[in-house]
Amino acid sequence: MKYTEVQDIALEIVREAEGYFISSYQVCKKIETRNPTLWEAICNEYPSVTDTIEMGAGTGRHYSPASYVANALKHFSENMNELRQEYLSCEGVSFEKTIPGFTGNILGIWAWQE
Repeated sequence: MKYTEVQDIALEIVREAEGYFISSYQVCKKIETRNPTLWEAICNEYPSVTDTIEMGAGTGRHYSPASYVANALKHFSENMNELRQEYLSCEGVSFEKTIPGFTGNILGIWAWQE
């Protein structure tokens, strides 16, 4: 998938956080709620080996829907001054039962700051 396919919705979600940082996992969950068709396309493009785990630890793959969204946001942040990326130590952190996977104890977080 091309990053442009999630650009509008992902940036809208980050903007709605009103300057607070959010993770790609949080963005993914909002995409799933707001645009189930797009979410299904993302999951089909980056499937998990485990049917019950869509992303994060336990998927059996290094690249998941959250990786795709994170890489898209990273790309956007490199080209937009308003989109800021930082990193979060995430040991012991989970997102609605999703435990960050391949990144280990660090994950990217993004905020819209004008």
